[in-house]
Amino acid sequence: MSKLKLTCKNCGKDVYKMPSEVRSKNIFCNRKCWSEYQSQFRRTESCDFCKEKFTKSQSNFNGKHKFCCRECKDEWQKEGLKGEKGNFYGRKHSVESIAKLKNTLKNVRLSGQDNPKYCKVPVKCEECGQTTLKIPYLIGRSKHQYCSEECRHKGQSQIISGKSNPNYNPNLTLEDRNKRMKVLGYVHFKNTVLKRDDFKCVICNSKENVVVHHLNAYHWDKKNRLNPDNAVVLCKKCHLTFHKIYGQKNNTEQQFKEFYETPTL
Repeated sequence: MSKLKLTCKNCGKDVYKMPSEVRSKNIFCNRKCWSEYQSQFRRTESCDFCKEKFTKSQSNFNGKHKFCCRECKDEWQKEGLKGEKGNFYGRKHSVESIAKLKNTLKNVRLSGQDNPKYCKVPVKCEECGQTTLKIPYLIGRSKHQYCSEECRHKGQSQIISGKSNPNYNPNLTLEDRNKRMKVLGYVHFKNTVLKRDDFKCVICNSKENVVVHHLNAYHWDKKNRLNPDNAVVLCKKCHLTFHKIYGQKNNTEQQFKEFYETPTL
């Protein structure tokens, strides 16, 4: 599939991207251009409570009053909306609105199956057979259902192992597979990369569910398999997004640079 020729909305330069990378009408060549373009939609104002100046997007200035944070807004409302200053001062609820408020409070206080919005349905775990309750959205999102992370790991290890794995190579012998599973020095290489990147994803700075990603793919760049300069730390979400765009094989350092410089809009 060929790349699309697009135009950066900030600097006007030509940008070449895969169709799967085009998530918005606004296209930018890098994060710097995206930041410069977004800066024109930001305003600097003074907080009505603490009087400190702050800069935010124009969409955050909808009302008459301006606050730098939620804490300042809460403190101002304690006096600013008291008595005659309140929007509801001198008004009364109608009989219909009182009934709606009572019904809402009643439903909020109900939990589990007593709540009218309760929608969990029983599902049987494919690994251990235990029945658990899940919402329909989570059931429809996956073909396989499990009661816990432990059962999910056991089940997935059987489903995507062997020939079912997208990286399965039919040309390898059993001896070759056993050797590849025990690469001398791989643990040291992995720990070095994790410590260097402070155990944080280089894209979103998340420290949850991080993995070590090879810039030049492990299977073809044999010289740099254990080279820390050929790897970065990514969280599972960013890692899956990268491989969804560029595929599971033949990945290169240039692909990661494009992925890193593409703003998330």
